[in-house]
Amino acid sequence: MAKANNEAKMVRELLIHATHPQELKALWELKHSAYRADAEGIDLRQSARHDDDLTFCFKALRRVSRSFAVVIMHLPEGLREAVAVFYLVCRALDTVEDDPELQPVLKQELLRCFHQFGVGDVAVLRGVGDKPDYRTLVNHYDKVLRVLAGLPLPIQEIIREVAARMGAGMAEFTGRPIRTIEDYDAYCHYVAGLVGIGLTRLFEATGCERPDPARNEDTANHMGLFLQKTNIIRDYLEDVVSRRYFWPEEVWKPYAGELGALRNGMPRSAKLEILDRLVADALRHVPHCLNYLESLRHPQVFRFCAIPQVMAVATLATLTGHTGVFKREIKIRKGLAASLMLHTHTMDDVRRVFARSTRQMLKRCSGRAVPPVLVERLSELVALTSPAGPHLLFKGLKQMGAGGSEDHRYDAVVVGAGLAGCAAAITLARLGWQVALVEKQPRVPERIIGELMQPGGLDMLHSLGLSEALQDIDAQVITGYSLIHGSTDVVVPYPEGKTGLAFHHKRLLENLRALAAREPRIRLITGEVQELIFSPPHSHQVEGVYVQTGEEGMSFYAPLTIVADGAFSRFRAALCEATPEVTGHFLGLILKEAPLPHSSHGHVVVAGGHVCLVYPISSTETRILIDFPPGAPPRPGAALSEYLLTHLLPALPSVLQSPFERAVREGAFKAMPNHRFLAKTLKLKGVCLLGDAFSMRHPLTGGGMTAALTDVVSLRQLLEHHTPYTLGRMRLQKRLRRLMKRSRLVNGALNILADALYQTVKNPLMREACLHYLGKGGRRASEPMALLSALNRSQPLLLFHFFRVALEEAVIYLRQGTPQALRTTFHLLRDAWCIIAPQMRRQWL
Repeated sequence: MAKANNEAKMVRELLIHATHPQELKALWELKHSAYRADAEGIDLRQSARHDDDLTFCFKALRRVSRSFAVVIMHLPEGLREAVAVFYLVCRALDTVEDDPELQPVLKQELLRCFHQFGVGDVAVLRGVGDKPDYRTLVNHYDKVLRVLAGLPLPIQEIIREVAARMGAGMAEFTGRPIRTIEDYDAYCHYVAGLVGIGLTRLFEATGCERPDPARNEDTANHMGLFLQKTNIIRDYLEDVVSRRYFWPEEVWKPYAGELGALRNGMPRSAKLEILDRLVADALRHVPHCLNYLESLRHPQVFRFCAIPQVMAVATLATLTGHTGVFKREIKIRKGLAASLMLHTHTMDDVRRVFARSTRQMLKRCSGRAVPPVLVERLSELVALTSPAGPHLLFKGLKQMGAGGSEDHRYDAVVVGAGLAGCAAAITLARLGWQVALVEKQPRVPERIIGELMQPGGLDMLHSLGLSEALQDIDAQVITGYSLIHGSTDVVVPYPEGKTGLAFHHKRLLENLRALAAREPRIRLITGEVQELIFSPPHSHQVEGVYVQTGEEGMSFYAPLTIVADGAFSRFRAALCEATPEVTGHFLGLILKEAPLPHSSHGHVVVAGGHVCLVYPISSTETRILIDFPPGAPPRPGAALSEYLLTHLLPALPSVLQSPFERAVREGAFKAMPNHRFLAKTLKLKGVCLLGDAFSMRHPLTGGGMTAALTDVVSLRQLLEHHTPYTLGRMRLQKRLRRLMKRSRLVNGALNILADALYQTVKNPLMREACLHYLGKGGRRASEPMALLSALNRSQPLLLFHFFRVALEEAVIYLRQGTPQALRTTFHLLRDAWCIIAPQMRRQWL
C-alpha cells in the first residue's frame, strides 16, 4: 500500500513538473551540480561510530537539513566550519525544545545550561529527540563540542553566547502559550532571530563581510523572523499533531476554542481570515530582509543568505489563500526549489522572485475580501520589488474589495518635456487622455539648435493648436535663404509667400511647458527617469517608468509610454536599432546688433573651409553656427579664438565681421554635436519614440522641429477618438508600429535633404553646381525650397532635383570638350552618387 502511494505521488509530481519544463531542467541541473542535496546514502549512526568528528558534523548537517547543508558547504573556508557547527548547536537546541516527551522542568533546565555543556555532559541528552537523525545528533553531541573547541576563540564565544540567549528564551516559552503578536515575535526571535544575529557576527568575525550600518542586530533579527514565521504557517498540521502550538492566540482565538479545531468544522472564510493575517504579519519583515541582503558583498555569503529568503517568499506565496494547509503539508514544487537554488546570485534575482511571488499572492487574493493589513503589506512589497506587475496590483486591490490609490496610474507617460514631449502631452490631454509629463531639468536650458522653424513646421504647430507658444518670444520672420560663397550670393525665397520663424529655443519651450501646466489632464513631474518598468519583468511589454524625484523614487504606470528625451536619449538603444553618428560639431555664438547681408533670411555661408549658418533669433541678436569636422569638439580658449579670428573672420561677409570679432573676444561659446541616425523597428511593446529620440539629421536645414511636430501630428491622427482602453493593447501596439513607419516615410525627404545638402555644400564641385542651379530661379529654386521648408515631402521630387543639379552642371563641362572637363564631369557625377546613395540606403533599407 505504501509503495502504491509513493508511486501515485511520483506520478503527480511528474504531471505538475510537466507544466513547468524549466523546472524539470533545473532539477536535472541540480542533480548534476555542486549544489545537489545528496544525503540518501548517509547512515548517521555508522558515521558516529567510525568517522572523525568533523566528518560526522558535515554528514549530520546533510541529514538534518539538506537545503542549508548545500549552501553551507560552498561558504569560504573558515566560515564554512564555523557556520556548520553553529547550525548543529542550534539544531540540537531545537531538538531539546521540540521533544514532546520531556518534562517541562527538565526541558527548561537542559535549555538554560545547554551552552555550558562539555564533552562529559552529553549523557543527559540520551534519547532526546522526536526523529532518528535528531536523536543521533544529540546522543553524539560531544563530537560537535570537540569541533567547536577547535575553532578560533572569538568564534567559540559568539556561538556560545548566542546559544545561551537562545536556550534562555526557549526555556521562557516552555509550557507558556503564545498569546499575542508580541509573544509571537519574542518566541521567533529566540529560535530564529538570534540565528540571524549570530550568523552576522560570524560573517564579520571571519572577515568575509565588513561591518555595515544596514546589517545590524535589528535587520538580522528580521531575517530570522521571516523564515521562522513562514515555517510556522507551513507546519500547522505537523505541529498540531505533535501538540506544539505556535500560532498566536490573538489571531485565531476569536474564531475557534482551540487551534486544532481549524483542521475541520470551521467556515472557510474564518480560515482565510486567520491565514491572511499571519501572512501579512510575516510580510512586514520583508523590507528589512531586502536591506540586509543589499548590504552583503561576498557572493557566497550572499547566496547563503538569499536562497532561504527566496524559498520562504515562494512558500508564503503558495500558502496565501490556501486552506489546504489545515489538512496536509504544503510545500513549493521541487523543481521550483531547484530553480531558486541554482539561479539566485544577485539582488536582481532576489527581486525577481519576490516580484513573482507578489503577483502570485495578488492572484490568490483576487475575488474575495482581504484584511486591510494584507493589502498594505502587498502594496509595500510591490513598491519594493518594482517593476513587478503594477497593473496586477491595482487590479488585485480592486478585486480584494480594498482601496488602493491610483495616483500614479495614467493613460500615457511622456519622458522629456522638450518640443516633442510637450506637444505630444498637450495633444493627448486634449484628446481626453490622462498624461504624466516627466522632465529631469526644472529649468529650460539654453540650446544652440532648434532655433529656426521652417514653414512646414509652423503649419504643424498651428494644426496642433499650439500657436500660443509663439507669443511674446521676440520671434523673427524668415522669408527665405541666402547661399554665400566668396563673391557668389544666391537668394532663394520660400515659395507661395510662406514664412518661417527664428527665436530663442528656450523661450518657445517655456511657453510650451506653461501651456502643458494649464492642461487639467497633465501632471508635470520633475525627476530623472531611471528605468522603464516591464510587466512581467524581463518581458517586452513596457508598463511605465521609475522616476527618481529628489531623494525618493516613484513609479508611474501607463499603457502607453512615449520616450521624447532628445538626442542623448538614455532608452533609445533598448527600444530600437539605432546607431547615432556624429558628423561634426556646431560651435555657436550670438552676434549682438549685427546687420545681416539679407534681412529676414537664413544664411548658409561657406567661409575659411567651414560651413556657417547665420540667422536672427531676436530683434537684437543673430545666431552664427560654425561647422567643425568629426572628432573632438572645439574647446573654448585662446587657441580657438585666435583660429577663428585668423582663418574665419576674413572670409565672412563684411557686415558680419565686426560683430563676429566682438563675440569671439567675449568668448561665450557653446558647442553641440551634429547627430545623424534613423531608428528602426521597435523592440518593445507599449512604447514609442518621438522627435530627436527617434531620428536626427544634420541641423543645416533646420528640419528637426518640423520632423518632431510631424511625428506628433501623426500620433494624434492615429489615436484620436480612442483611449488606451477602447483600443486595447494589441491595437495600440499596431498603431505605434504604424507611427514609426509613417515617420520614416513622411520625414524621409527631410532626412535625405539635410545630410545630402550638407555634403553638397562641403564638396567644391557639387557646391558650385548647386549655386548655379538655384541661381537660375523658377522651378529650379521654388521646388527645392518647398522641400527644404517641408511644404513638400516628395522623395522622388527631391531625387529628381538632386540629380538634375549634377547633370546640368555635367553638360556644361562636357560642352568644353577638353580632357580636364571630362575628368571633372566624371568626378562630379561620382561625387553626386556617393552623396545621395548612402542617404537613400539609410532611409529605405
